[in-house]
Amino acid sequence: MKENLRKLQLAELGIFKEVVKLCERHDIPYYAMAGTALGAVRHKGFIPWDDDMDLGIPRPYYEKFAEAAKRELPQYFQLEFSKIAQLYRVHDTRLHMKVETFMTGTDSDVYSPFVDLLVIDGMPSGKLRRNLHELHYLFLRMLLKFHFIQYIQVDARKRSLAERLVIRTAKVLRLHKVFSYEWTSKKLHRCATKYDYDSSEWCAVIGGYYRFGDIYPKSRLGKPTPVPFEDTEINLPEEVHEYLTALYGDYMVEVYRAPHAVDFIEESSNI
Repeated sequence: MKENLRKLQLAELGIFKEVVKLCERHDIPYYAMAGTALGAVRHKGFIPWDDDMDLGIPRPYYEKFAEAAKRELPQYFQLEFSKIAQLYRVHDTRLHMKVETFMTGTDSDVYSPFVDLLVIDGMPSGKLRRNLHELHYLFLRMLLKFHFIQYIQVDARKRSLAERLVIRTAKVLRLHKVFSYEWTSKKLHRCATKYDYDSSEWCAVIGGYYRFGDIYPKSRLGKPTPVPFEDTEINLPEEVHEYLTALYGDYMVEVYRAPHAVDFIEESSNI
């Protein structure tokens, strides 16, 4: 298990290095986010049990990155933005990049190593307005997820009673038939990009894993600051202490999180 997890981490590190080359060629700023930032500070690399990498790119540079990636990344890379992926990741604010090195989990599904690319959007001033904007986004994302209602597990352990009731109601009433996928998708994108990043004093990975904890002053990101990470360097937010404290509290205390099962990784000569 540990050996396979390490292989996965190194494959993701190879993907990350290609991302960095692309960003440097086109002057695209990026930041290590969430557990990747924590690993860089606390372990100078991956958290030993972490199984993914999270990088944030400000909205003004997102399209620039996506277009350059399609043109310039090696052919064994794939920018993935499928409808099914939207069930698991944030619509239009998170992008998977995969290579043809496969890993198989205990569910017998086949995956590729990937790096999550999180889009950082502008947010309004005022806490109430920010929270309402986040809630608006989450509501629209919920409507979009109804289009994949057959894949959603009602009784997942982390779901509240309210969430389970909403999912069951959506299945019974077939709410995905009320709002078209195209209409909801456009509304969601419009919501995410409502506030101009450059002129905003606050920003967020809207609808991110930490929800309201992923909202912070733009000054907290500041200038991308390189630090050691494994055998290379990675950019952190300028005020990384404040960023990590807001997410994790005393972030130097290790709290184990079980990684996803990794049973086998097929070697690839591409990385």
